[in-house]
Amino acid sequence: MKPITPKFSNTVNSKLDITKRTKEILNQYSKYTNYSEGEIIDMIASEIINDDKDFVGWLKTRRYKKKIKGLIFQENMEVEFKNEETDETGDF
Repeated sequence: MKPITPKFSNTVNSKLDITKRTKEILNQYSKYTNYSEGEIIDMIASEIINDDKDFVGWLKTRRYKKKIKGLIFQENMEVEFKNEETDETGDF
């Protein structure tokens, strides 16, 4: 038998303060989709990167762009983190 590897090798434990309503939404959506609550949050975060062009533009102005590119955009191949000089419109 081959060893079973963890589903996510780069996960971290995090404590979030969320409302009871949000917690229940995550709980019920988790049951509905058969994804864990953490997986749902990961998907929502990916959607933020895909949809919020202002946020992505703001990320481009941050001091540690190389670190941001490696952490935030590593799994999201639809979004390309371009140099500011080559992308004047802010679109990704």
